[in-house]
Amino acid sequence: MEFPEGSIESFGGYVQISWSTGRVQKLSAPFLRAVCQCAECGNLSIQIEAKMFPGLQVERINLVGSYAFQFYFSDGHHDGAFPYDMLLNLPDDM
Repeated sequence: MEFPEGSIESFGGYVQISWSTGRVQKLSAPFLRAVCQCAECGNLSIQIEAKMFPGLQVERINLVGSYAFQFYFSDGHHDGAFPYDMLLNLPDDM
């Protein structure tokens, strides 16, 4: 899928973001699920960690305006937006 700053593709267990600057990120579905900043995840009394989501997949990606993505995870979670700025601050391979 193309977006203003590059392209993104889901490979199930991870997404690959190719930014127009040439930077490429490969982010696992469990890692993305663990860094979700939605109200539901932010109000949990426990620390969310990627290891809590073995085998998790990204089933679909939607654009949110011109600033973020919405990921649909195989555990049914799809709340929250993942702004481009937030994703750019993540490591390249997680």
